Amino acid sequence: MEEKDVYGRSEKDLYDELESFYTIPKELGNNEDERNISLGELYFWEDDANDLLSTIGLDQNFSLENVDKDRKERIFRYYHSKSQKVLEDGRKVDIDPIPNYRAESNDYEVELNKLGYELGKHLNLGMYYRLLPEKSFRDGYYLGKFETAIELDDDKLILEVARELQVYDAAKKEEYLEYLCNNCFKDDNIKISLKI
Repeated sequence: MEEKDVYGRSEKDLYDELESFYTIPKELGNNEDERNISLGELYFWEDDANDLLSTIGLDQNFSLENVDKDRKERIFRYYHSKSQKVLEDGRKVDIDPIPNYRAESNDYEVELNKLGYELGKHLNLGMYYRLLPEKSFRDGYYLGKFETAIELDDDKLILEVARELQVYDAAKKEEYLEYLCNNCFKDDNIKISLKI
């Protein structure tokens, strides 16, 4: 039997609704061949994420082994086109919203959480979207972005956070939002952690 949320929607209904929030970026092309070529970048995701971690001073093995294919594709489709800019000569380069960021310690989870939080405060994931499968990172990112939306009293930004939560896991979006509301602006210097 299919599980339904409090509004009577199945998981399939939630993902169908999610599809209506965004369209496939132009860079993924209009035909299946072009789309598959661009989605080929998914195969380099782990290497790119490990390079990012190394750049900020964390030598840890990033893995997508436990991330299902649908989730990877949703994340890629939603964030990849926003992670690059096109230069005048037509070359695409990755966007690094905090280019001088460096980890302060070797504590992987704490440092990923801080990095995510900082990017959330900057309202831009850029090339770091590749780290979203890491729980510590996404917990910090969502909370940082939500706090900024509240500080700016920006309803559109709050809806954007909700949309991003839905991209990651539509079935738990309401739970995520409840957690963010309850933990926004807590200053207890402990690791921020969602139950996801």
